[in-house]
Order: sequence, then structure tokens, then C-alpha cells
Amino acid sequence: MSAGAGSAPRSVAVVGAGAAGLAAAWTLVRAGVAVTVYEAAGRAGGVIRTERHDGWLVEHGPNSLATIPTAVEPLFAEAGLDRLLIQPGREARRRYVVRDGRPVAVPGSPLAFLRTPLLSGAAKRRLLREPFAPPRTEGGEESVAAFARRRLGPEVESRMIDAVVGGIYAGDPERLSLRHAFPALHALERDHGSLLRGLLRGLRRGAGRGRAAARGRRIQSFADGMEVLPRTLAAALGERLRLAARVAALRRRPDGWEVEMALAGDVVRRERHDAVLWSAPAHALAALELPGADADAVARIAAVAYAPVAVLALGFRREDVAHPLDGFGMLVPAAEGRRVLGAIFSSTLFPGRAPSGHVALTVIAGGRRRAEDAALSTQALTEHVMRDLRELLGARGEAVFRAHVRWPRAIPQYELGYGAVHAAADRLERQLPGLLFAGSWRHGVAVGDALSSGIGAAQRLLDGIRTSG
Repeated sequence: MSAGAGSAPRSVAVVGAGAAGLAAAWTLVRAGVAVTVYEAAGRAGGVIRTERHDGWLVEHGPNSLATIPTAVEPLFAEAGLDRLLIQPGREARRRYVVRDGRPVAVPGSPLAFLRTPLLSGAAKRRLLREPFAPPRTEGGEESVAAFARRRLGPEVESRMIDAVVGGIYAGDPERLSLRHAFPALHALERDHGSLLRGLLRGLRRGAGRGRAAARGRRIQSFADGMEVLPRTLAAALGERLRLAARVAALRRRPDGWEVEMALAGDVVRRERHDAVLWSAPAHALAALELPGADADAVARIAAVAYAPVAVLALGFRREDVAHPLDGFGMLVPAAEGRRVLGAIFSSTLFPGRAPSGHVALTVIAGGRRRAEDAALSTQALTEHVMRDLRELLGARGEAVFRAHVRWPRAIPQYELGYGAVHAAADRLERQLPGLLFAGSWRHGVAVGDALSSGIGAAQRLLDGIRTSG
């Protein structure tokens, strides 16, 4: 039986064992579908990667989960992941943004906002006028930077929004599309005419939901690190998961799909499935043989830009860092002229990240605007980073621990014109029934978004729906 003709598939190939692919496979297996997951790498999890070294726990990729989407909650409950979640300490609520060479706490209340040195008096007055800012009149997409300057003022854009964009996307706010990178902000202006009015109405609607809702908005992780998530799902899949199995071709046949994979030693194997769920990175499509596909649509997806990122984990004796590290971490806007995009105060965020008497920092460098830094050697990157950490956090001496990972393609960039990427994926799904797309390039870059994307695509297959709507 072939999928896409109004019936659910009996056999599905999931390409890619990142968060989206693992969540999709889990959903399909729970529904009784025969699933095979093909992963080109030798491990599952994609950019989620945790390692332990002599008492240090290092996150080389995402360091936490934000709100778990409603669609993902059953997976966490059934897999037992909800019982393994840990919460950060109260200090993690504090966030720092660097201003004029020092980390400044982001204001958490109206009174703190009035006093914060993060913004000048003129910038605060401009921000308070946001409800009266006129709507945008010209057509076409708007960048995140242009939107922020228009509604919030140039100083808020360069000092606050730029830092946030660096922390989420490692991206360039002048290139990112507001509608696709920050759809909630786009919707606030569209629906309420003002960000502040929309936020206030949302707070009033959310009042009285209780502590459970508040907890749901907090960041979370696992005592043994974020890789607990993919390891748990991969273990449940067992032999259904095939590592070091690169899918080289997908061919639609009258009775379904033929999946051709390249194994070690130039071995080629072909297997048949009713449907294929592609959750590998967008750029991997460039090397895929996909007969009958719209070539322009494939090229559009394969050309999605990714920000290169270097993650440098550093450990220090507590007395060798002057800053109290009493927060989640610090973000560094481009206006500061620094080499680091930001630093996570890892040992403050969750317990067990550093040996007693020590502190752990996870520094992020590179990104869309300083791509060359993501390719630096460990020694060169450490020299640049330490210069910034000495001046910003009062770090002194040498780090007693160091771990460095490069991600040449870390985070997909939802840049201006990204609607064409979504349209290309929709077009291919219509053209090739039984082929669906999921992943961080499709429905959001956060871990929760990727999980939700995989679950949603799996459910569409189960429902026998061919298009993404």
C-alpha cells in the first residue's frame, strides 16, 4: 500500500536521526507502523551532544529545553523523559547583555527598566512610545532589524534585539525575516497594532493559570545533559535505527518508495517503504538523487543558509572568575566589537556541570557575521575568547578545562524570502505523494520546535494527508 492516497502507510523510512526524525519515528512506532531510521552519522541526536570529562559535563549543542510544546508532552510522558527533567536554580532567571564592556542584567520589572543602564534615557522614552508607532506601509518582507528600528528604535535594535538574534540564531538581524524567524512578534503587530499592547493583553489572558503554566515557561534539561533525549528515543527504536547509513537516492515506485543507502565499504543497499519522512538538514538534499522532483524546489531548499558556530567549553577555579556568574549567561551585541556571541554560565544553570570549587562557561563564537571565527583552531579561538572573558567577566589565569567543537552548519537561517523555502517543500510534498519534510529548517530552530515538527509530519502520514497545509 502506498501512502498519500488517503490511507496511512504500513512502512516508513525516516531520513535523519536528529530531534525531528527521532520524534517522528517514535510517533509512528507507537501507532504500529514499521519504521526504519537512516542516519548518515555514527550517532543519533544531530547537534544535541553531551560529553563528560573528569567531573565536567559539557553541552556541545543546545544546553536546555524551553517550553515543551503541547504536541510533545505525550512523547515525554510515554518515554519517561518527563521524570528525568531538572529545573534550573532561581539565578538562571537573570540574563545579562553586555553594554560598554560590562555585563548588565536585563531588567525584570518596570522599575528595573527605568533604572537600567542598558539603554539611554532617550531609548527608554522611544520604547515607551511603541504603541503609537505607525504601521508599516510598504509591501514585501521586513527584516528583524528594520522592524525593531521602526517599532522600538535604533538603540533597542542594536543593543537588545541584535543580542537576542545572536543568542537564538547566531544570525544577522539585517538578513533574518521577521515573519519567519520571529512569527510571534509579527503576529503581535498584525493582531494588536502594537507589541506592548499585545503583550499586555496576553498577560491578562494568562493571569490565573497557576504555577503549572509558569513552570512550563521555564527552561529545563536533564541531570545527565541534553543528550539524554536522543539517547532515550534511539534506545527505544533499537534495530530500527541504522547509523552510518547515508541515503543517496529516493525513487518513487508504483508500490511506494525505494530508498538507496550507501554503507561502509562502498556497499549500496536498496529497500522499499510506503512513505519517506525527510528530517535531515536542508543542505543534504543537494547530494540526494530524487528523480521526478522539481529541480528548482530542491535547489531552493538545499540552498538554505546555516550559521557556522564554534562552541568552546571552559572550566575555571571559582576564585579565578571575578563575576558572580549569577544568571543564565550573557549575550554580546555586535556593537561591542567582541569575538564572542555570548557565554552560558553552565555551572550556575544546572547542577553537576563542574567539579566542586570550579565554574563552567560555554562560549559561542562565529555565527553568520563572523563565520571565520567558527573555523579557528582551538588555540586561536581560546586566545580571542580569553581576551573577552578577562575584560567582561574578570577571568584570570588559564582555564583548567577546555573542550572545543565546530559546527560548520549549526543553525538554519530564516532569512528574507524564506517563504519560498516553505513553498518549495510544500510543492515537493504535493508532487511526490508519500514524501514529507520535517526538521529545524522547516518549523523552528528550538529543540521543542524540531520535536513538534517530527511529530506533526508523522501524524500527517498516519492521517493519510499529503500536503502540509
